[in-house]
Amino acid sequence: MLNMKLKFSLSIVLIGSIFCGCFWNNEDNSKIHIAKSGQKAEYKIIIKSNTVPGEINIAIVNQLPEPIKALAAFYAAMGGTNCTGEECGLTTALGLGKQGSDEHKSLIRKYFPDDKVAEAVLTQNCYLRPSGASAFSDFEYLTISIDGDSVMVSYKLLDYNHGTSSFTTGPDSYYYTDSIYKMVNRNLWKFIDHRPSTDISNLNKDKINTALSFINSYVANCNKINTATEVLEWVNKSDLVTNRFKEELKRIMDEAKKTEPDIGLEVDPLFANFGYPVRGYVFDSMNDDNNIITLTGKDEPQFKLLIKVVTINNQCLIDGCGIVNIKKQQN
Repeated sequence: MLNMKLKFSLSIVLIGSIFCGCFWNNEDNSKIHIAKSGQKAEYKIIIKSNTVPGEINIAIVNQLPEPIKALAAFYAAMGGTNCTGEECGLTTALGLGKQGSDEHKSLIRKYFPDDKVAEAVLTQNCYLRPSGASAFSDFEYLTISIDGDSVMVSYKLLDYNHGTSSFTTGPDSYYYTDSIYKMVNRNLWKFIDHRPSTDISNLNKDKINTALSFINSYVANCNKINTATEVLEWVNKSDLVTNRFKEELKRIMDEAKKTEPDIGLEVDPLFANFGYPVRGYVFDSMNDDNNIITLTGKDEPQFKLLIKVVTINNQCLIDGCGIVNIKKQQN
């Protein structure tokens, strides 16, 4: 009887190991890889609850093998999990520190080296608007399923934008091979995946990344509202702009102050507009002849912005943006 019970117990352990799609290394007692061919696994990262966002499944998140952790980190950069501006719930639960930390970005970069959306989220330092802001996103649920080398991500993401709510749902699918993920189909951030490859190919990626890093960092500053740094002070602290840009911005603001002492500039000089896309900008196109890069608002294409990037001593620097060193007819 004892022998039968022992065999039964061992069978349960074996079946459990196959179901969860990972093995225990007897030497270090840690999960070492995702499911091999023929094995299945399911990781309920965020569980649906009575509110949005859903509940982060800490018990599961704390035990994720690195490839699954990387996939969860990627989705934590595409959709919100009760974000506060500097931190997001899922990123913190994954042990990656603040949103867009070096550890967060390096994990995404390692497993998604040639992914367009990964490149986009990394360019904006994985920034996501705080939950409850005028525009933000939050996952209602998020589940990762493994079937051999096929990976499926099921989710429901709330997108709230100035009083209007909509939902983006999965599943998204990937193929896991050679220790990296290859996208098969993805609904989240689809506008990036479906952009023709010729938009970015043969362009100076360093200049594009510099433009996006500069303006999306400024967006993040403006999103702080009451604690935001004033534009001239913010630009003067930046190491991504030319001295010519700083001097022209100061001239414009001083001139506006003389003309309208009580108001100054009526528009933000970097946005060339009264408003801006609170979720940041994405790349649209580039004119190689004059180094002018056109950006559009993420999910708000009505916002267009021109940025001029030059190369000085092998470093890409912002020399024009908004109404600064950009001709009026171009804007």
